[in-house]
Amino acid sequence: MKWAWLVAAGCLVACGDSKTSKGSNDDGSQGGICAPTCPKACQADSDCDTSRGDMCCGFGDEGKACVPAKQCPRFCGSDKDCDTSSGEGCVRTTLLSTRTICADPQSAVRPCLDDSSCDTARGEKCCTNYEEPICLPAGSCPNSCTASTECDTRNEEVCCSTFSAVDPTLAASGLCVRPSVVACPKTCTASADCDTVNGQICCDGVCAYTCRKACNTSNDCRNEICCTAKVASSPWYGGTAAPGIITRPSSSETCTLVASCAKYGDVMMCCRNSSTSCTITVGGQKLSCSGSDCTELVKNIASSCY
Repeated sequence: MKWAWLVAAGCLVACGDSKTSKGSNDDGSQGGICAPTCPKACQADSDCDTSRGDMCCGFGDEGKACVPAKQCPRFCGSDKDCDTSSGEGCVRTTLLSTRTICADPQSAVRPCLDDSSCDTARGEKCCTNYEEPICLPAGSCPNSCTASTECDTRNEEVCCSTFSAVDPTLAASGLCVRPSVVACPKTCTASADCDTVNGQICCDGVCAYTCRKACNTSNDCRNEICCTAKVASSPWYGGTAAPGIITRPSSSETCTLVASCAKYGDVMMCCRNSSTSCTITVGGQKLSCSGSDCTELVKNIASSCY
């Protein structure tokens, strides 16, 4: 089964008030980030291919770039700036920035002080695994750890200390997970240490499906280009990955995941633990699969979001 949909290459970290900042000016004077593609800078819609549905989209301090209209973040100050009749709200969608955009309230990131700030009746808790604690379903907030002896070893849990290598918003030094359920990011010294058959490469010491490392020229990248456009380092370019690591998925037969840009691990969990089907709503588009077709859905999202 072929999927026509692919999230624009991205899920990059860093921008403005973001946690990490990479890249440089659009003239390339300071270097950039290795990426499969690079956004085209613009000043007006006339600079873009509007016949394909592209528009000149503003990304705040990161400038403007040509992107599909549906992928353009609309910054807001309150709900009145959004289309509330269509269910939109003015919400924060990423831990990489405090700015708010018009989006589905279900995708909102909600900071918390303690469990009383969250919807405990629906199984939420205040997850302190991040530098900024947020409300998450208990099944998406594994216990923090420094050694496997602090985890539920009787249920085959281990302390994984490499999640922070792929998620810079994490504060916990390690997280208790079951490797058979959640893959612990694998450390590496070369791509030969990774699952190259399924497209993994060694990126900054961790096996990943794409590599967002700093560069000065495209010669510094592997099968990618050196993108110096500041927009490429915006948290909203290509969508934002929902925080949380699903360790205890829903027991329902159909797993449903809602995110702007789903993380590979979450999609893999959603599909693996669904006895009949997997439904993913990403960037406003609903995708479903069943059986072996789920494998292709996972690979597609992995290639663009993780």
